[in-house]
Amino acid sequence: MSSKKDVATIPPRNKLNLADQARQEIERMILEGGLRPDHHLIEAELAAQLGISRTPLREALRQLEVKGLIKRRKTVGYTVVYHSPQELQNTFEVRLALECCVIRLACEKATAEHLERAARFLALYDEELHDLRLRAQKDALFSYRYPEAEEDWNSAFHREIYHASGNELLAGYIMNIRDLERLKRIAVRFTLDDLFRFQDQHYAILEALRQRKKGQAVRAVQAHIKNVYRFYFLYA
Repeated sequence: MSSKKDVATIPPRNKLNLADQARQEIERMILEGGLRPDHHLIEAELAAQLGISRTPLREALRQLEVKGLIKRRKTVGYTVVYHSPQELQNTFEVRLALECCVIRLACEKATAEHLERAARFLALYDEELHDLRLRAQKDALFSYRYPEAEEDWNSAFHREIYHASGNELLAGYIMNIRDLERLKRIAVRFTLDDLFRFQDQHYAILEALRQRKKGQAVRAVQAHIKNVYRFYFLYA
């Protein structure tokens, strides 16, 4: 189990808020690698470290089970999920289909505000990438870890596209899939060259979206997702 310093104690609030906060904290530990795949989650230890009772903790665990981040086993209780290469392939196929659906809807429904925010996120990501490039050039020992920034502008861009579709249920499905992908911890192996390549593809998606060209937008999304997953399988 992670040490207490890895877990933020949750201030006392009502049980619903405590459950939500506990879910967010446990989810953070899972996605950041503090709780590894197949790790057994011991309720008593988690409750003590989070400073809450087992009632909101169990609600938090149920929420995480619905998201697919943990699963219940009869003999040991909840464990962090492990995804095999075949499951990752299945995830890729589902995400690709959903991303194509969402970009078609976004071409119809995206507002000027959606496009402006998406462009701003890419500009901020440009700044981050160029700063990281300068740091790498100045320091031969510099080691990049994704995401480096407190705010992940790459994810912010994608989220904005999902919201631009006007279908929050569809957006939620894709974001859950992205969380499952992060469990593989493969993105930490992406190089700066990989990320610059992905950024060029982001701009291709945005330009097609601005022009409301569904076919072009779908092709741009397909190229991006396939390229990202090519590296996922390469680095797996």
